[in-house]
Amino acid sequence: MRPRRIHFTLLCLTGVICAASFVWRLSRAAPSWYNPPDVISPEQARSAETVEYNFIQKFQELRPPAETWILRVREYQLNDWLAVRLPAWIAHDPSLDWPSELGTPQLHIDETGVTLAVSVKQADTVRYVSARLAPKLDDKGSIHVTIDRISLGKLALPVDASEYAVNLLSRTVASVQQKPDTVNAAQELLTAIINNQSVDAGFKLADDRRVRIKNITLADGYMEITSCTLPAESTRSAKAE
Repeated sequence: MRPRRIHFTLLCLTGVICAASFVWRLSRAAPSWYNPPDVISPEQARSAETVEYNFIQKFQELRPPAETWILRVREYQLNDWLAVRLPAWIAHDPSLDWPSELGTPQLHIDETGVTLAVSVKQADTVRYVSARLAPKLDDKGSIHVTIDRISLGKLALPVDASEYAVNLLSRTVASVQQKPDTVNAAQELLTAIINNQSVDAGFKLADDRRVRIKNITLADGYMEITSCTLPAESTRSAKAE
């Protein structure tokens, strides 16, 4: 073999090895924004409790039926809730069973969608799987959330190669649907995402009123949910008579 050909072959092999090493490192690196706390600070605990309280208060508030209202929630508030309150909910509900290999989920919000990431333990290694969710409401009152981006670490994968991530989501949904009364609007939406289906963009409150989501606006670091609250069916029927 000629020296030039040997040199060219070695150069190609070196390039292939470097490229493979780069891809391997990307696939094992956490997203830059994924940073769940190892120790919960008092500030994070207060933030998580506050956002949960505000959610409940905002949705349960009595309002005129035609009035629209906006709930703005910031990325760090949701991540504090996922790190602090989600484990508490799981620990206190015997029907919930978080898969042991999954770490703390965290999310990132920008105008393109909501990206949800979670660490996955496999033997002695930890990998990071993330999926970008793009919500869209139609004029029929339904919401459709598509997964338009899947990443393993910092390495973006083709959406049609996302079976691994979808299987993780499926296992998570199955783990929290062991009892019929645990199936709520969030779980129904997650199931619809996995099955590429639309769901009703509304849900019933404890007093039989219904919250109808009319718009979702995404921006860098926060989301705004525009909704209206409809009276209970019995109240509406009585007024109609």
